[in-house]
Amino acid sequence: MRQWINMWQAIAILRFACFSTGIESTISKSFSEDGRFYFIYEKLIYKRNRNMALRIEGFLGTNGTYFVVVGAAHLLGDRGIIQLLREKWYTVEQL
Repeated sequence: MRQWINMWQAIAILRFACFSTGIESTISKSFSEDGRFYFIYEKLIYKRNRNMALRIEGFLGTNGTYFVVVGAAHLLGDRGIIQLLREKWYTVEQL
């Protein structure tokens, strides 16, 4: 229970930080500087990034055409969807 309370407190701090400083810079530095965010980022971003990258890879193995939309936070960093696909030798361009 305490972990969930900490998570919601961290989300409130993050929402304020994003509002006042800009989302990309906040996301890229807040989680690395504040250990309270690790649990949230692992569950809400990193784990979902891995799952979405697997789904996208499944789409790429078919002859279909797909339009994939994800939130901006899932594209950033060395654990973002773009990087995860590049590590599997896919050519990915961010437009």
